[in-house]
Amino acid sequence: MNFNLSFMLEAFPTLLSYLPMTLFLAITSMVIASVMGMVLALIIRNRIVVLTQLAEIYISFFRSVPTLVTLFIFYFGIPQLFPGISMMNAISATIIALSFKTAANLAEEFRGAMNSVDKGQLEACLSVGLSRWQGFRRIVLPQTVRIAVPGMSNYLIMLIKESSLAFTVGVTDIFAQTKILASNSFRFLESYLAVALIYWAVTILLTLLQKRIEHRLNRPYREGVSAMLKISHLHKSFSDNPVLKDISLEIAQGQVVAIIGPSGSGKSTLLRCINLLEKPESGTLDIAGTVVDAKKFTRQQETALRAHTGMVFQHYNLFKNKTALENITEALIVGKKIPKAQANETGMALLERVGLREKADSYPAMLSGGQQQRVAIARALAVKPKVILFDEPTSALDPELVNEVLQVIRSIVDHETTLILVTHEMSFAKDVADRVIFMADGVIVEDNTAEQLFTQPQHERTRKFLQSTR
Repeated sequence: MNFNLSFMLEAFPTLLSYLPMTLFLAITSMVIASVMGMVLALIIRNRIVVLTQLAEIYISFFRSVPTLVTLFIFYFGIPQLFPGISMMNAISATIIALSFKTAANLAEEFRGAMNSVDKGQLEACLSVGLSRWQGFRRIVLPQTVRIAVPGMSNYLIMLIKESSLAFTVGVTDIFAQTKILASNSFRFLESYLAVALIYWAVTILLTLLQKRIEHRLNRPYREGVSAMLKISHLHKSFSDNPVLKDISLEIAQGQVVAIIGPSGSGKSTLLRCINLLEKPESGTLDIAGTVVDAKKFTRQQETALRAHTGMVFQHYNLFKNKTALENITEALIVGKKIPKAQANETGMALLERVGLREKADSYPAMLSGGQQQRVAIARALAVKPKVILFDEPTSALDPELVNEVLQVIRSIVDHETTLILVTHEMSFAKDVADRVIFMADGVIVEDNTAEQLFTQPQHERTRKFLQSTR
């Protein structure tokens, strides 16, 4: 085996000396793109027709054009268009290209985050004498940024990777130096593996920083929040087989709770009992103040309880005779009596959010499993539920499609909507959940923070289960 470990280890100091240039390109581009993206989002939000159309054209163009093409337009094309301008500085051209491209994506990220901020926040500002601008700057903008932090982090990581394109216009960053090192030594595997490990380490550090920032920003929203969901002494049996045995738990507004456990432990049944798709024999359910006694409840109570929830099923359950857009708008038009034009606007925005705007007119049979599940998530979001229930949303997917669905779920964590996920994806549960509940034999064996449960489980049954999943 022709692999020189010593060469790879000796390459690290040389490559790391060029990392500051990569970080400078990415961070500078991110700062500029964030400002531009926020301005674009505000233009679209204010609905000044001409400006809105121009902003939408900008977003559509730069989201469609490959980053390398954008870079060449600025580096080679602008001097051709304006002969009096000399060739643009390579570093400046790279930053401008990355900024313009990323701003188009961040504009949609910020617009979705702004729409998630309760409209009553701005009204409260106006009621105490603040101007709209003051209310936006001091109240709405901080909440928008808090919601957008996960998406912004993803785009920063993307910029660190895409800055490697700068070598095409002569910028010597960490990737360009890797190419030089590999070409001079003919040690291609060692050189590129070394730089890959550096990119990986930077991504890990940024992810840890993102979590710390999120934790700090979300502290005011977590402390003292009342329970969004209360379950008391819930029992459910199939024939003579008890599936849920005296389940009681409370989940606060905005919490993300993962439910894990072996097959047959009652996880999915619990989820289906929460919105009464399965009828418990006894116990009470309380979602956002709507209380249902399992032994006696009316159809009106059942409907009122379900109005607070959205559900994403294991096998998607999209309406087969409806397009992707119609799957989202059906409940809005028929159930909530929202005008079709408004419902379609909401539906298209949600398809944009899950990355499927171009599939609006496609029927479920024309979509991959991952695409169907993303449409199902958009459908659940459309009704603005207090609680979204995910019943093993990736278990029916091919392995290569799992990540695209998990990314969408991660992107909708806004710490205002409560998410409950039944999942077998342990690493995802650890990464995204505030709490993890381990169930076995129809009971809650352990309920703890994700960090505590996965690193220091308190029950032997939990430890054995986690060992079996490794």
